[in-house]
Amino acid sequence: MVKMLSDLTPQRKYEQLLFALTLKYRYGSYSSFQIVKNTMFVCVCNAVSDHQIIDAIDEGVCSFEDLQDNLGVAKTCGTCSCEVKKLLSEKVEKSLALNSFQTASVSQTAAI
Repeated sequence: MVKMLSDLTPQRKYEQLLFALTLKYRYGSYSSFQIVKNTMFVCVCNAVSDHQIIDAIDEGVCSFEDLQDNLGVAKTCGTCSCEVKKLLSEKVEKSLALNSFQTASVSQTAAI
């Protein structure tokens, strides 16, 4: 369900305007940045989505400080720091679980 701008709370209108202005500033236009379905903007100050954070982790970023340096998250107001750390720990846990599963599979195959 798409809400009309008139149906939004004043705070939500402000957030939408801030987001649009951030896109205009960073990308040169409002339409040059494609918003992907199921994307959550974690850092509104720098328009950084959860997908960008996960992609950075997949590319080798492995600490909160690295995410700050690479994406600029939690450097302006810091409100997003808890969510960034949560995404980082969840992704690292999944990677560790996958690696241990693959290692176990390889060692079981080698034993046979």
